[in-house]
Amino acid sequence: MIQFYYVFKVIQSILVSFTCYFKINAYLCNVINGLEVMESVQPTVFNPAQLYLLDVFSRIKSDEELDNIKQLVSDYYAKKLDKLTEKMWESGELDQKRLNEINEMDLHQWLREQKEKETLAV
Repeated sequence: MIQFYYVFKVIQSILVSFTCYFKINAYLCNVINGLEVMESVQPTVFNPAQLYLLDVFSRIKSDEELDNIKQLVSDYYAKKLDKLTEKMWESGELDQKRLNEINEMDLHQWLREQKEKETLAV
């Protein structure tokens, strides 16, 4: 259990804003975030990507290897973001005026509002 917890913490630190998408283990997310845990928690079924990441992280032997893996994941998502913003720019969905508006936004508040909208929709 301790080894799994360590692997989970490593994955969480690498995928900080992406943890919600992966939903690696709902129970541990709730405990770590200090949220009240439901009485009956269903076991998590890992998808192939999660299983692969767990296997990769189980083989890490040094802090240097961990840093390299973190950099690879970070670079991957940075490239995805670059491609997406380039596509949005070319389509006209994103322009300098919109970038200025985003720069002035309180993104934490915006994310909270989006989460509330999702909750209300369910």
